[in-house]
Parts: sequence; structure tokens; C-alpha cells
Amino acid sequence: GHYNQNHQLLTAVEAVGVVFNAEQPEGFEVIIPRKIEAAEIQKINALPQVTGWRYYPDAKGKKPCGCPYCTKGDINSKRIRDAYEKSFGD
Repeated sequence: GHYNQNHQLLTAVEAVGVVFNAEQPEGFEVIIPRKIEAAEIQKINALPQVTGWRYYPDAKGKKPCGCPYCTKGDINSKRIRDAYEKSFGD
């Protein structure tokens, strides 16, 4: 998903196309729902510590995403996840 938008189930090729063709390619989250084997890794790049940000540029005043992927170990993550789960009702 892009920033706080809903996740989409796509193939890897489709996900690359979405990010590559996006007007704002920064801020996408790609979740690989399986173990990646060592033999599948072709290259590793060391990125500077300052790459990325904690919140997206238009986050001010908007509720954070409470899905388990977005809130792992974050500040107040349990409270955010609980509110997220409660928003679905019973």
C-alpha cells in the first residue's frame, strides 16, 4: 500500500509496475508473505541511516494505520492496534 492506503494483493511484477509508474513512488510498503531464501537474494545495498521517515508527508491530523505490519514495535503500537481492531466492530 501507499502510505496509509489499504494493502493490495499483487504479484511481485505488478507491485514493481505500480511503484515504478506512480506519480509519488516514495512511501510504498511491500510485504512478501513468505520466507525469502538466501539463494534468491541477488544484491544487498547499504543505505544511509537517514533514508526514509517515520511518518508520511501528509500524516498530520490523520490516524495511523493499525495493521500488524505497520505498527510492529512502534511507540504506542498496542494502543494503535487495539483501536484498529475495534474499528472493525464485532
